Amino acid sequence: MTETDAAARRDHKELEGASADTKPFPVRPELPSHAPEHTETRAAKLGQLADATPDTMTLHTKDAYRMFTGRPADAKTKVPPIPGAKRFAAVLKSIWHLSANDNPYADWIL
Repeated sequence: MTETDAAARRDHKELEGASADTKPFPVRPELPSHAPEHTETRAAKLGQLADATPDTMTLHTKDAYRMFTGRPADAKTKVPPIPGAKRFAAVLKSIWHLSANDNPYADWIL
């Protein structure tokens, strides 16, 4: 019998003897809810990215451009809008910022 088997049998025997109102497993100690001070000071010292050149993206077809920009709504013909990748990125950025500020609903969406 290996050590793992012996440990499993020992745990099983402990569980059999445990009553309904006792916890058979040890509870982890409470974790701190904030970052340590040395982490916060390090984060404050960080600057912006070193690369100051703007990001570019080349779209090679009209269809790719249409997918990126989307389609606006037209009230005259009652055509609904189609959000493109640009709108999706803007919404994702705002959800990301909300998640960084500990918004549980934003965490759920991500």
